[in-house]
Amino acid sequence: MIVKANALEAGDMAKVSTAENFHKLCELKWSIEISSHALRTLYQAKRNNPEKLPQHEDVVRMSEYLNKNVSELTEKLSYESGNEFKTAWKQLNEITLCQVMIFNRRRQGEVSRMKVEDFEKKHLTTVDDMCNSLTEIEKNLCKIFEVAEIVGKKGRTVPILLTSRMIDTLNNLISKRLEAGVMPFNNYPFPCTHYSSMGHIRASDSIRKHAEVAELKDPLQMRSTKLRKQVATSSQLLALKENEIELLATFMGHDVRVHKEYYQLPDNVLRVTKLARLFTAMENGTIHQYKGKTLDDISFDGVDMSEEEDVDMSEDDEQLDVYKEEEIVKSNKEKRKWSDEAIMAVSSLKGILHLRLPGKKEIMEVKQRFPCLNDRTWRNIKDYLRNNRAKILVNFQENF
Repeated sequence: MIVKANALEAGDMAKVSTAENFHKLCELKWSIEISSHALRTLYQAKRNNPEKLPQHEDVVRMSEYLNKNVSELTEKLSYESGNEFKTAWKQLNEITLCQVMIFNRRRQGEVSRMKVEDFEKKHLTTVDDMCNSLTEIEKNLCKIFEVAEIVGKKGRTVPILLTSRMIDTLNNLISKRLEAGVMPFNNYPFPCTHYSSMGHIRASDSIRKHAEVAELKDPLQMRSTKLRKQVATSSQLLALKENEIELLATFMGHDVRVHKEYYQLPDNVLRVTKLARLFTAMENGTIHQYKGKTLDDISFDGVDMSEEEDVDMSEDDEQLDVYKEEEIVKSNKEKRKWSDEAIMAVSSLKGILHLRLPGKKEIMEVKQRFPCLNDRTWRNIKDYLRNNRAKILVNFQENF
């Protein structure tokens, strides 16, 4: 096109004709000579080379690291001055940005470019008579999280959820930003503090820096795009309904097609646990027995795979027998009231804060740390968590 434009300006019609013929040739031959080979090369590179995602253990460890540093740096701001104050403020600024971005799985630039007025317009979700169908845990979530709307990709308005602790930290940063050297007219809640800058810090730099310090198993995977793909892929395990998938995709800032095609990666666990049922039933010639049923209803080798087991799949038969004995003994005993100390102990389990029940391993670790739980079995603790989620989340609001 440049050659054609220059030829037109020079009045060289022969060169214009040559440029047009070359353009037509490219259109005719491109898909055969170039794009098909390029696509084949891309597919070959991806084959048997699955994309790595952040490990759940690393995400939890990163969250613990950020929470710990928020507490320490907030305390420092209350008594430090001079360069020590500026250093503490700058670190807290970076860590809070990482915390908001990781919690919401937002694109790194979206949170960085949030404006102060966007933060100030945050609001609680009002639970009115129209929301009577909500469960208690959902109503409590409306009281815990505030919503701020920011500018996302292609100018879309996207929401972010803010906990009370995030809000307190951001208010603290904004109130002390002038002491840290931020320009008065800088309109970003995560501003730069150097060279009289009116810009914002980069979330990509902040998360890369603190992922290294947090001593994660694989810090290179702690990136915004990887985290977004992780939540889209993990959501497959929940068997979400179409309206729930649409809700998640809208929150992430893209439509359902993009969510499924680019973010929701194939999960090897699902391939094995779900599709293996189908292929095994076909191999055994029993597929006709499951007409009108789902993959979860398929059983084989005399084992009904549709039964949900709260125990870990790695437990052997002896452990299952012990569990049955515990249930028999429990049924013959009177219910014991949970002490405040025991409630605080089980509230420290991370899983319940992410709306999932923790497994046996997590519960046993907490039992070892808190002697007040010695007279409770891990099953007792898990049942308590299942029945008292709303109460635990209200306690979480006061401490997070």
